[in-house]
Amino acid sequence: NLMYLSDSGAASLQVTAAAPLPNTLGEQRAVVLMVNFQDDASQPFTTAQVNDVIFNQVSNFIRENSFQKTWLAGNLHGWLTLPIARTCDSIDIASRAYSAATAAGIDLLPYNKFIYVFPYNAACGWAGAATVGGSVTHLWVNGKLDVRVIGHEFGHVLGLRHARALECGTTTLGAACTSLEYGDTIDIMGNNVAGHFDAFHKERLGWLNSAAQPAITTVQASGSYAIDAYAAAG
Repeated sequence: NLMYLSDSGAASLQVTAAAPLPNTLGEQRAVVLMVNFQDDASQPFTTAQVNDVIFNQVSNFIRENSFQKTWLAGNLHGWLTLPIARTCDSIDIASRAYSAATAAGIDLLPYNKFIYVFPYNAACGWAGAATVGGSVTHLWVNGKLDVRVIGHEFGHVLGLRHARALECGTTTLGAACTSLEYGDTIDIMGNNVAGHFDAFHKERLGWLNSAAQPAITTVQASGSYAIDAYAAAG
């Protein structure tokens, strides 16, 4: 559900159905291209390490969040040395990586998720990046091979934005609240820990309120309601 503040500044609440996101269920076909550069041909990870983090750890994290509805599968290739100096231009990296993979005889047609892993470049100022939603998506990993970074970026790939929060000072809800981009610090989309996606995000992704899960109850009358955990603690 979504919350809005009225233009008058009154603390009103409008509840609407979350817009469902497409392409979020079932096997997500991904190809991982491990690339480096003419001025940095280092290979900081083995293929076994990359395979374990992405197709084991991150995939299992997505499976757990989705109640077994979504997971990653695919292949990885590399290292491929791109004919450019190291760069933070993600679009250029993607384009060069696609060309290098094609020239190496790698068939990219079976995939709609493209993941680029490259040696860490401090000049970039980011650990990961991703396109947001769509039938064909791209994810960049700047030397940070872990579930928090890649799981966060994969949330963007599935169509999610950041897990925000409102800072309203001494009031619960008001006209002078400030939006905090990474405000939900226990959700992986809050970019702090590799915690579960929150319930709002899971519903948007089609992971809650389906035939395999209890229906979401809309409270329409005053009363006492028991709220239970929707997932068991790890």
